[in-house]
Amino acid sequence: MFDALKNRLARVGAWFTSPRGRLIWTRILLILILIPVSPYIAVLWRIMIQGSASDQTAVIYIGLVILTLIRLHRKWKRTDKPAGNGEESDRNAGTGPASARKTKRKGRNRG
Repeated sequence: MFDALKNRLARVGAWFTSPRGRLIWTRILLILILIPVSPYIAVLWRIMIQGSASDQTAVIYIGLVILTLIRLHRKWKRTDKPAGNGEESDRNAGTGPASARKTKRKGRNRG
């Protein structure tokens, strides 16, 4: 019984760290964060519709700063990945002309 539970927990943990699992649970967390933040979003919406020009400018400026920081973070993460050179790195990374000819299929573990 404990082995089955241990295996089940290992599979759930592996799913959470898989690309699809990270995609889904990050979206779920964003939705859960959106619920308490929604009154503030309504205030920003009201400012953008009925506020003065200086208030609207401040909201737009803050939004642009946030978008710039997000883009900077994404570019920063891309530079952390090891970069190879030559044909060998293309073959390993799955890019380039060699990957266009090959079909890669990953087997499923049905443990």
